[in-house]
Amino acid sequence: MNFTQVAEKIKEDGASIVNATEWNEHWDDHYVIFADLIAFAQRCVLSPGITVNNIVRFHRAINDALAGISDIVKYQFTDACYLITKNPKSALIAASNIQNECLLHNYVQMKKVPHPLFFHMIVPKIVISKGKVLGIMGTVEIEKIKRYSGISPKEFLAGEGIVRAYYLEKNTTGGLISIDPNCIEDLKKVSSGSKRTKTDALYRSWKNDKSNSLFSHDGVIDVPWLALQPRQINKGELTVEDSENFKIKVESFNFLWRTNFTEHINEGTSTNTLKQYGGGISHLCELMQIYSNSGPRSWDLVELNSAISKI
Repeated sequence: MNFTQVAEKIKEDGASIVNATEWNEHWDDHYVIFADLIAFAQRCVLSPGITVNNIVRFHRAINDALAGISDIVKYQFTDACYLITKNPKSALIAASNIQNECLLHNYVQMKKVPHPLFFHMIVPKIVISKGKVLGIMGTVEIEKIKRYSGISPKEFLAGEGIVRAYYLEKNTTGGLISIDPNCIEDLKKVSSGSKRTKTDALYRSWKNDKSNSLFSHDGVIDVPWLALQPRQINKGELTVEDSENFKIKVESFNFLWRTNFTEHINEGTSTNTLKQYGGGISHLCELMQIYSNSGPRSWDLVELNSAISKI
């Protein structure tokens, strides 16, 4: 068929007519978790092997992170993933689980490879926002309903909440979980128990910070997720790490960013990727400042290493 013939067929089928009111039931407020791997584009150009290494482990990390969380809808597009939920607890757990799962994969690499390099590490930026989202969730037999013609529910996602998360991601760096201050109150209400440990005290300091000054930067507030255990589900209270495992995680997080800096110096990698180092190390400095109750001060890398060694 030629152009005008196809246009006439589209007109006859009504495929170009959309009644917005018929879609009202698909709009709702959701928490939106957006996870995006840093430096993946450069790695795709650098090597097919590195591309496979990164993307396979990232998809496995997401899959394992969401096990046991039933009220999450996942939309994964290559190195980026949107998660949608109405439950603030599920949003917080999912984000923490993903960062933990990626760090677990990186930790295994660090122990396995004699000289681990940053391009072997999977390090996502993760943000949490809230807003109106348009999606087809839970609709049965959509192929029999005319207005869903030509639409795949697994790829159909739009709305203010998605845009907020997309732009929020530009205000943070890799390895962090950053939250829109407008929706942080409900996430801080998620109970983490009342253990009398330094790790729990660290996490509770963040939870009880009504001014939202702790881990605040660039219009977002970061979660001290290194204090939380991996593979949690949305039943019961959040579980914090003991001191031994918290130290292992902090050492791994610190080492990860040192490989980022070393790789930049030795390989001349993009300064756009290097700036992630500053965000990661800054977060680590504030984390250790609160954990060690050292009060505000200027940190250098020697002090940071010393503080970590004393955990």
